[in-house]
Amino acid sequence: MERTKKMDAMDMRKTTDRKKIGRKLSTLFGMVLLTSLCWGNVVFATNYVEKFASGIFFENLLWAAIIAVIVVVFISGIKRNYVGVLVALIVGGIVIFFISNPSKIQEIGNVIGGAIFG
Repeated sequence: MERTKKMDAMDMRKTTDRKKIGRKLSTLFGMVLLTSLCWGNVVFATNYVEKFASGIFFENLLWAAIIAVIVVVFISGIKRNYVGVLVALIVGGIVIFFISNPSKIQEIGNVIGGAIFG
């Protein structure tokens, strides 16, 4: 009887060790995969800068902001959090306004800077 308990305990250690090794290997594989994907972004970063300078970035950011606002409003609506819906619409509207008109941010910054620094 005592012999089987020891064997069961050893078998349990083996399975937990295998699970730990499997988790470590899957984490390592994920890190390698993400690193390989990030390397391509580093190499082609100049293309992103050109797109940002030409304004293409803001079109994509605008759609991402619209989708994010819709998702937040939907989730808040499901939870019947009407204050959350209202706040999401107001803050989302302000963010979408500044994304679609980036020159307004510069104008506001110039006014604030002129008021502070004279």
